[in-house]
Formats: sequence, C-alpha cells, structure tokens
Amino acid sequence: MKKLFLLLIIFCLPLIAEEIWLGMATGAEGDTLILVDNLKVYVPGLSLGRYINKDDQAVNANSITFPFTASLVKPDQEIPPSEKTDITRIANTYIKIHKFYNVVNGRLVEK
Repeated sequence: MKKLFLLLIIFCLPLIAEEIWLGMATGAEGDTLILVDNLKVYVPGLSLGRYINKDDQAVNANSITFPFTASLVKPDQEIPPSEKTDITRIANTYIKIHKFYNVVNGRLVEK
C-alpha cells in the first residue's frame, strides 16, 4: 500500500505543478513547440508570442532564435466555471526561456 501511495504521489506532482520543464526547444510551428528528437508540445496561444525570460519579462517573439531551453508555465489561479474558462486559461499559458544556445561545429554553445 505504501508503494502504491508513493507511486501516485510521483505521478500526480506534475499535474499540480505551476512550471513544467520541457528541455531543449528546436523550433515552433504555429501553436506547437518542437523539442529535441522531434517531440511536439501543443501550447495554446503560442503563435501569439507568449514567451518570457527567466526574470519573467516579456520576450519579443520576432527576436527569438532556436535552440533554447524552456519550461511551460501555467499560473495557478482559481477561475470561476463559465464559458470563458478555456479562453482565460489559453491567455495565461506561456513559455519561459531559460538559456539561448548557438550551434557551433555541431555542438551547443551557450549565448
């Protein structure tokens, strides 16, 4: 029983997390962020330029260069149930960029 309880805790923690680590992002197509090994993560509203830096300052979507390390941030807030609930959640989800990298001779070099 103890093992089952610990297993449930481990699997439920990411569900309540405010920030989820994505790792290395190599590109974006519309609302989809492309990670290493061609993994794709759908982020509602990403095409609207929902990026911030590690100091929580907005980053202009036109000035972003790939690759970079990132995490998905969804602020924890209580939203009353209504028809606009999904729209409010979309507006508050964004990508937090931790570090930018350059590819030099096939290796990643931090900017």
